[in-house]
Amino acid sequence: EGAFENSMAHGFGIFSEAGGTTFEGQWDHDQKHGHGWYVHVDGTTYNGEWQFDKKCGHGRESWADGAKYEGGFFQNMKHGMGIYTSGTGVQYEGQFRSDTMDGEGCYRFANGRLYVGQWKGGNMTGKGRMELPDGSTYVGEYEKGLKHGEGTFTWADGQSYRGQWRAGKQDGRGVFVDVQGRETHGTWSAGAQVQAALPE
Repeated sequence: EGAFENSMAHGFGIFSEAGGTTFEGQWDHDQKHGHGWYVHVDGTTYNGEWQFDKKCGHGRESWADGAKYEGGFFQNMKHGMGIYTSGTGVQYEGQFRSDTMDGEGCYRFANGRLYVGQWKGGNMTGKGRMELPDGSTYVGEYEKGLKHGEGTFTWADGQSYRGQWRAGKQDGRGVFVDVQGRETHGTWSAGAQVQAALPE
């Protein structure tokens, strides 16, 4: 029901399917265009902007499992700045590209970890900072969700390792600093120290 032009939905209108899916909002020649509220029979809802039958612009989407997203959309996908919260409380606030986390963002894990930094294709990739619930921190480079490149890990008791990482583990040249501040320079492989020498 609503406004029509040349036998096509045009202006404000309400469309309901037999299964229960409904759309209430603006139409342009039979296409959702403008602001509208969409409710799917599976419990998914979207309230926001549309362009030519696709979610495009700012909107709020929620799912039956309790997950929700508010932010930018483009061609039916999360795109631009937004906040996604899962049904279990995991939250990402930052940039999206084509429905994936991509750019700068802040991710709060269910176990209390917090990552602030760069993303690519849905993975932590680039420079970032990870804070762990026990007070430990890592500041450095990531690749596909793992520490990779140059970085510094500092334990809660003050010990630290700064140097090279590969696939999530210390690998390459690095420096270990104990709680007294004494430095041990050496080489690591797959997380294990294989060569060490006290500096002169």
